[in-house]
Amino acid sequence: TTGTASGVSGFTLDNIFSAKYLSYMVVVRNIRQASANYLRVRVVSGSGVDSTANYDYASLEILAGASATEKKNTNEGVWKNSISYQGTGADDGAGVTMYIHHPFESSRFTFVQSQSSAYYSGGGLGYKMIGLHQVEQSNTGLNFGVEAVSDFDITVDVFGLVQ
Repeated sequence: TTGTASGVSGFTLDNIFSAKYLSYMVVVRNIRQASANYLRVRVVSGSGVDSTANYDYASLEILAGASATEKKNTNEGVWKNSISYQGTGADDGAGVTMYIHHPFESSRFTFVQSQSSAYYSGGGLGYKMIGLHQVEQSNTGLNFGVEAVSDFDITVDVFGLVQ
């Protein structure tokens, strides 16, 4: 499945998870945004986008020429500040690969692993992240946004992984 949006403040890609696969690879590309900030992701279920404090994550922010910085939070309303950061310069860009585990199983937590690389302000920037959605529920999709940005473009490719 591929979804694309342009000039949006949020993008939901729904009905991408099913009982057919236990894990999914999600590739986020062609991100363009109006101001520099972090990519954020939420799960979607039959109840809609979950924006409640059900997200935990831990990551390493790896910036060229600087020490790695640990970022971690529990009980957040979104997976954020740990997936990718991108500027708005002509050469700035980012690519993200996420692995989502057990999203559709109603008796399991949804787990995420993510890695990204970006070119930002003349240097390399990367993230390695793990995360958890603290609710046992059947999730059907993902919601994407950019922290504090109301105008962005995005393309998302979703692949089911063989069980």
